[in-house]
Amino acid sequence: MAELRTGGGNGHGAILIWCLALLAAGDLRAQSRIAFVSDREGNAEIYTVSPHGDNLKRLTDHPGLDLQPAWSPGGAELAFVSNREGRADIWLMQADGSGARRLTNMVIGDKAVEFSHPSWLHRSRDTLVFQSEPGVVFATGDIWLLEIDSMEPRRMDLTNGNASARYPIQGASELLYIRVALPGLLFERPTALGVYGFSDVLASSPLSFNARNIDWAPATGLLAFDAEGDIWMSGPYTQQATNLTLGEGGLDPSWSPDGQELVYVRDGMMQIMATQIHQRDGMIEFAADGEKRALSQGRDPDWSPVLEAATSVRHASWGQIKGRESDER
Repeated sequence: MAELRTGGGNGHGAILIWCLALLAAGDLRAQSRIAFVSDREGNAEIYTVSPHGDNLKRLTDHPGLDLQPAWSPGGAELAFVSNREGRADIWLMQADGSGARRLTNMVIGDKAVEFSHPSWLHRSRDTLVFQSEPGVVFATGDIWLLEIDSMEPRRMDLTNGNASARYPIQGASELLYIRVALPGLLFERPTALGVYGFSDVLASSPLSFNARNIDWAPATGLLAFDAEGDIWMSGPYTQQATNLTLGEGGLDPSWSPDGQELVYVRDGMMQIMATQIHQRDGMIEFAADGEKRALSQGRDPDWSPVLEAATSVRHASWGQIKGRESDER
């Protein structure tokens, strides 16, 4: 992109780079896939579909239930939950569905620990976080960390056994999760990844009693989650949240790679929808009904990242814009 740093002091070069950056950002969605779960053939299996709702592919084919797919940061693998060995464990497969293998198999005494809701650490290709289910071995559910090569899950004990911690994801530099305790469910931030304990509350309100399924957009820093049957959005360090679906109903939000679109499940219909997110006069809102796209019947959608080459081009373009603006001041 260095060749595009032209145009003297009139800013034409910066404008050209800005236009190319927008084209690259729009291209991110075209180079991505959406993984989801469907019972369309009589059993819960994992499929992928394009952001336009075509090119449907089935990835799993097993009598057990395969649920909650989660793309790796490079898009080469999918973690998922399956009971194909008799209980809910975390599994891993290639992006085409091949090479499925079990990652967790924990028995304490004569009781098995069951796991769900896997998520990847964005800056690591080999580390997963997920939650254990409460009530069987541990009184409360908690967040676990797994380096795939080690095959040894580590309990983070973020709440010191006083509450359940659920729905873990990585934010900008911290682990975000929901803490199930009075007065409700909270977004919290551990002092550091891998360090026990937590610090400040990120968002809380009466709606947080039923909050679930958070997702963070690296491109914008926005959080999306479902609560009270609707999709909500908030910034990472605010107690304010915006209801995006306004009673229409929505579950399981997942951001596009560029943070400009959201997929979610329309509540009551099990229809996976895609919609643009508009920001007008400082307000964040869903696109109009005519701009929403029905992609497929299903649930548990997760929007993939894109090829590294595409991502690096976009970041380089925006870096050039900032550099050019500095030169012209």
